Amino acid sequence: MKDFAFNEAVEEDRVKKAIEHLALLTLKEENIFAITSIKTFKVNQLEKTHQRCDWQQLTIDGDLTKLKVLELEKYLNYHNLPKTGQTTDSTK
Repeated sequence: MKDFAFNEAVEEDRVKKAIEHLALLTLKEENIFAITSIKTFKVNQLEKTHQRCDWQQLTIDGDLTKLKVLELEKYLNYHNLPKTGQTTDSTK
């Protein structure tokens, strides 16, 4: 950094601040990418239809209790089952 500042006739503090700024911009860009990925995943989960789930395999494996609330609600809606009560009751 010292050599760069000398060669470019710039104060070393300014070079350091510029590097810190670029590092901050990189972090912000990575954070925005991560947030976008999470939002895309959540939208995909919301759009997941009843037909895209392998309900029979979930039942066989005993994995109905591992469903997220939205997934369980889709199952209950599709089969006209009540959505009241405990989650454990709904997955029996």
